[in-house]
Amino acid sequence: MKNSIILLCIVCFLLSSTILAQKDTIWYDSNWKVADKKSADYYRPKVKKKGNLYLQVDYYLSGAKQMEAYAHSETDPDYEGEVKWYFENGKLFQLVHYKNGILDGNRKIYYESGQLKTNSNY
Repeated sequence: MKNSIILLCIVCFLLSSTILAQKDTIWYDSNWKVADKKSADYYRPKVKKKGNLYLQVDYYLSGAKQMEAYAHSETDPDYEGEVKWYFENGKLFQLVHYKNGILDGNRKIYYESGQLKTNSNY
């Protein structure tokens, strides 16, 4: 009986954690408009605050990372520092530097093979 109660408590905890995690997730369609989970192409789990910035990490539905950036807000693309975008195969697609939400410095774009395509400064 005691083991059954412990098992039931563990199951309830896991289910509630999953439900809360889904509530904090923002789903996006292919045009990066907020969507429901059924019509989504990408998603962003709960954003984490790091000092004065927010770490935004977006994912493909497959679970592969799509983008990683620090921003001045939880939802806006007002990036700060290095921003990385990825192909779904995990290879780097684009590496860009921002300052106060404005493109600033170097921008590198890669082929899906990983080979550098363009390298420019702003």
